[in-house]
Amino acid sequence: KRDRDPRLSHIKFLFSDYSCRRWFFEVIDMYRRIAMISILQFVNAKYRTMVGCGFAVLSLILYQQGTPFHDATTNIVAELGQWQILLTFFMAYTLDDFEDQLSKWRIGVFILIVNLTIVVAALVMGVHQNEIAHKNQETIFKLRRELGKEKAKDKTKFDTAWKLFETEEPDGYRRAIANAAQLKQLYNETPTQDDSLPSVLALMDEAAAVEPMFHMLCEAFVNRAGGVFQPGPLKLIERVSAKVENDYEGNFCLVADIVRATAVFETITSLATALMMLLDSSAGLTIIRCKDRLAGNSFGYRDVMLNITIPGSTHIGELQLHLKSIIAIKPACHRIYGLLRAVGWEEDEFQQEELDEDDVEPVATETATATATETATATATETATA
Repeated sequence: KRDRDPRLSHIKFLFSDYSCRRWFFEVIDMYRRIAMISILQFVNAKYRTMVGCGFAVLSLILYQQGTPFHDATTNIVAELGQWQILLTFFMAYTLDDFEDQLSKWRIGVFILIVNLTIVVAALVMGVHQNEIAHKNQETIFKLRRELGKEKAKDKTKFDTAWKLFETEEPDGYRRAIANAAQLKQLYNETPTQDDSLPSVLALMDEAAAVEPMFHMLCEAFVNRAGGVFQPGPLKLIERVSAKVENDYEGNFCLVADIVRATAVFETITSLATALMMLLDSSAGLTIIRCKDRLAGNSFGYRDVMLNITIPGSTHIGELQLHLKSIIAIKPACHRIYGLLRAVGWEEDEFQQEELDEDDVEPVATETATATATETATATATETATA
């Protein structure tokens, strides 16, 4: 999800290699490098290698316990690099015990061989990981192509059903589109529950108390408009809590669909009538926000979604207005929507070349190789400084 967020694209390089739970690790690593390369220069030469060993041990523990990278191979290379730094500082510490140049030369050669071995190992492991990533990329490409084809088929079904309204009920079609657009223009504020509620549990209790009257008044409105009313169950506390955390940054007052209901209209003329009743305030409901989705989303699905309150209550609930022939298609198409949504592709507009069977699969990026090599190179730099 974070890779697809345009707000983060300009700083993606700071966290793209790290797992989501360790997105901040670049800052920690920056201070670690400052400590290993710069701060040590101010330590008395007599104790510098000893202090360096201490820093290296802490650095090793940080990478062992933190496992910051989302790629397992890079975590292994990073940990090997920390062992490399620790060994280098330790060997430098032992140099003080040798007075002859030959012994010091041998230790220096040993340290050099260790450093080169780590770099070569990083390259080999990176190449292997890149081969795996390439195969995964091919699989994802094929999966995306097949899902894109199914999504296109579903969109055709919805578009065909929608066009029938335009040809069979042209007047109702025009009125429905005009009324929905006007409602959207009039009522577009973000629905917010009473902020005096102390907790999400209090919000749930309020929803349970208002639900019977909410359904009764919505049903009366829908019946007068010529639709079929379908009450919905209260949203479960688990779903509400997840929505608060994932979508609303902890603000439970923004949850406006705990109480919910659906109205289904067989003709678009009856939907236009319902929308007009909402416009002229004869529905007996107070509109907070109207989402006009008659233009259709990337799947071709169309409806109107309302956040409303009822007389005598400030609790905001949700009422969705559907067309029977449109919603009848939805169950058969929902499996594709569920799969696309699970990987964040639900609103993607698939390009034709992605759907062509003969199209050449894209070459996987060399992220694994690059990241592993960068990690090894950074480690070698720190070791050289030591």
